[in-house]
Parts: sequence; C-alpha cells; structure tokens
Amino acid sequence: MKSGDSLPQLPAHGALLQLAILKIGTSCALAVVPVDLRCEYLSEPLGVDAAVPRLSWKLADADAVRGQKQTAWQIRAASRLELLEEGRADLWGSGVVQSPQ
Repeated sequence: MKSGDSLPQLPAHGALLQLAILKIGTSCALAVVPVDLRCEYLSEPLGVDAAVPRLSWKLADADAVRGQKQTAWQIRAASRLELLEEGRADLWGSGVVQSPQ
C-alpha cells in the first residue's frame, strides 16, 4: 500500500498500530520514543469515520538530549503483534515518510 492511501476499515477488536520513528537527527534513536499517540485528536479512537485520518504523536527523550529532531517516520497496522515485531504489516503500512518536523 502506498503512502497517502486511505486506511482500511479496521476490525472492531482493534488492529495493532505501530509508529516507528526511523531516524532522529544524528544521535541514537533508541532513547527517543513516540508518546501521546492520537488519531483524529483522540487518544483512544473508536469508529473513526475519516478516509484519511489525522495521526499525531510527540517525541520523548529519556536522556533529555537537546536538539534532536524527527527526520522520517513509518506507521504499520497489523492484526497480530507478532507481525509488527517482525517488521510486517498485514493491514496497512504508510511506507517510510520523510519529515522535516
């Protein structure tokens, strides 16, 4: 699936979504994690009726290193956690998206 494609209607039991921050500035990305994940401004969205829902997140840095920034991101949706752990998405995938923010 290509970036920009609309999300499929996900089952009510909840597809697992994974936000993978691919590259954070020039420092080690392991200390930076996405937090406050939201879909259409909701932290626990149910029944979102948007063909292209707005997704947002904040970055938290455990080491409090200044000047880090996100340069790319990728979102995956899978029916099972095991697929996400293998880096696979059977429901939807954004592909790698370069981001200046």
